[in-house]
Amino acid sequence: MKKRVISVLMAVMMFSLVACGSEKSSTSGGSSSSSKTSSDNGSADAGKGTAKEPQADAYKFEYKGVSIAVDADVSGIISALGDADSYHEEKSCAFEGLDKVYTYGSIEIDTYPDGDIDRVSSIIILDDLVKTPEGVSLYNTVDDMKAAYGSNYTEDTNLFVYEKGGMKLRFIIKDNEIASIEYMSTAADA
Repeated sequence: MKKRVISVLMAVMMFSLVACGSEKSSTSGGSSSSSKTSSDNGSADAGKGTAKEPQADAYKFEYKGVSIAVDADVSGIISALGDADSYHEEKSCAFEGLDKVYTYGSIEIDTYPDGDIDRVSSIIILDDLVKTPEGVSLYNTVDDMKAAYGSNYTEDTNLFVYEKGGMKLRFIIKDNEIASIEYMSTAADA
């Protein structure tokens, strides 16, 4: 059942990336670097969206000893984590350049282009082998989430959203269990 939920979530995420553009590239294993041309790069100000820096008070995630924050330059994170298990890129809907997706075991790191650098747009937890720094993992209950994060959230049907430091921490709930945990940038919302 857990694998089915993860497979459905992955399919939805990949569909949303494919719907944005026509240029794409994927790899599995090996190096996850990509060369850019001048047409791939572009200032966020020159196109769509607004890039931003991570804020100190934002929620952060840690994976294998590497701190990951939304809106951070992803290059140091990717260097520290090493080669991704899988990699995908697609023309960005919100910015000039390519959105990229790096999958590392239990997490997915999505990026958006900001001129010559790529910034973290989201961190998605893929299984219950990892926890948030506050101790919450997939398949915990809504009560577990509220005990760790409090009651300062917005709720829309099965979606609970905590906002802090200019980013969103989203929990999707199914049958009173956490089915998805996503750290999301608000850069594309601007």
